[in-house]
Amino acid sequence: MIGGAGRSAASTAIANTLTNPLGLTAIGDGLESAAGQLAPVAGNYQSTATVVFTDGHETADKTIAAAASSINSRVFAIGLGTPDQLNPGALSDIAAGTGGFVLLTGNPGVDDQIRLQKYFAQVLAGVTNSAIVVDPDGHIPVGSKVVVPFDLTAADIRADVIVLSEAAQAVRVRLDAPDGTVV
Repeated sequence: MIGGAGRSAASTAIANTLTNPLGLTAIGDGLESAAGQLAPVAGNYQSTATVVFTDGHETADKTIAAAASSINSRVFAIGLGTPDQLNPGALSDIAAGTGGFVLLTGNPGVDDQIRLQKYFAQVLAGVTNSAIVVDPDGHIPVGSKVVVPFDLTAADIRADVIVLSEAAQAVRVRLDAPDGTVV
């Protein structure tokens, strides 16, 4: 899984958060709280990011518009559901002008964990001003080989190859570099 030094603390904080599906949503309050938590450490990093998981329906104060002036990081809004279940306009408002973007999970399904890992990889690429070169979808049948070519240029001084799988222990990954080196 993609992560870093704060991954364990973030996982614990998420696991210990009690949600109330029948409660109210004050997205602006969440954005202000995130800005307050990032402010003391912002100078230690080249960039910071806030990831918001929401349906975009603002049902309580503080609103996104009211909190906009406090946002000091890139904001990535992950809409939990389909466009007809969400408020896509509000999701766009969350990320607008911050350099972030909006992603939608779609209907719940068996690929949810992989989809969220993929979204975090996309957010990480966005935060670090990197680009995702190829993003294939699909399955690898047992005993088969799948080749996913991608182009790099002489200007690309670094490339990270990330493979997400529910059965990572059963997948072997081989990278053939342009100079013939096999990793």
